[in-house]
Amino acid sequence: MTKTKLRFDISAVLLPAAGALLLLALWAATSGTVSKNLPSPAKTWEVSRPFVVAPFEKRGELDQGIARFAWYSLILVAKGYAIALLLGAPLGFILGWSKLFAKSFDPIIQVLRPVSPLAWLPLGLVLFEKSHPAALPYMFTGFRLSLGIAWLVIVAVEMLTGTPGIGGFLWQEYNSLIYEHIILCILTIGIVGFVLDRLMSAVELRLKAV
Repeated sequence: MTKTKLRFDISAVLLPAAGALLLLALWAATSGTVSKNLPSPAKTWEVSRPFVVAPFEKRGELDQGIARFAWYSLILVAKGYAIALLLGAPLGFILGWSKLFAKSFDPIIQVLRPVSPLAWLPLGLVLFEKSHPAALPYMFTGFRLSLGIAWLVIVAVEMLTGTPGIGGFLWQEYNSLIYEHIILCILTIGIVGFVLDRLMSAVELRLKAV
């Protein structure tokens, strides 16, 4: 079991790395042949270097390090999730103790009770021990999808409003036709989205192991 988990972890790192290297090679080849207006990876790094080397430096409202822009956007995502939890937790509590909620799980409990070594335990504990682990993958699939959508929506909103953030910086550089910074923003959005998804996956694996 340990070896299988190790291979999974390695592939989760190596496959994205191989994809990134392939994309970099295609980018370099395309910028020099098919689309000469597309800045090369070297040119993009040269122009965007100040935003990467000093990622948290603040020179102006829309002239800051790329990590500071991403942080502003992540704060908005966190606020949205906090509001969703504050609104959803009381509703879930009410539904969880209502007769309608209990009746909806009644067929599952009737099937699980005869085969469960915990059949003598209260209904709520059987739900937690049996139904909750079975529903966990579906729950986290929804969490991961909603997190990705929230990240993209926040970036789009910042582009529309021009507020400081990765979306606002992207829109500013698009209007200024600074393609190197546009590519930097696209890469940052992709990397942050990938990291968020991996973190959510790690939380899911941790809960499964408990």
